[in-house]
Amino acid sequence: LGGGVSAPNGALYNPNSAGPSAQLQLGWQGAKNLLGLRADVNYAKPGEDGVFSSCQADPEILNFSADAKLQLPFFTHLMGAQHRFALYGIGGYTHTMYKNLPIRVESGGQSAGGILFQPGTNDWTHANGWNAGGGASLGWGRTELFLETCVLAFNKSNIPQARQMPFVLGINFY
Repeated sequence: LGGGVSAPNGALYNPNSAGPSAQLQLGWQGAKNLLGLRADVNYAKPGEDGVFSSCQADPEILNFSADAKLQLPFFTHLMGAQHRFALYGIGGYTHTMYKNLPIRVESGGQSAGGILFQPGTNDWTHANGWNAGGGASLGWGRTELFLETCVLAFNKSNIPQARQMPFVLGINFY
């Protein structure tokens, strides 16, 4: 379980600003295993950019990801023998659902602040994409604190790649 802030990038950058993010994850990885598997759901509520807010309100994004997790074993006891410290990388497939989300387009659409964009709709729109990132964790007993970020990306026709970067601080229980 984690929470933080999500920063829009790519086609989401101009018409949106950073906003709150929450994450729920379920996975498997042995304490001494290098490779693990994880599924997570990330919810983001991008902020409204002032130039575009009159055209759009209350965007929401849901990301469903299936990832491989590679834990680097080099720093396991950096914080002492009682704690497990780990650096890790994650990456895999992401399915993104969004509504009321303005997106920068390459042609057509509306113009605001010199940027062409397509206003979002009240219906959920679906897109497939990828994610990649990394983090650090500190574990003791059956509990682990983690700090991570990743890039969640998708492509649709007539838009540059749409990306988000959630920065999440959370806790895992084993």
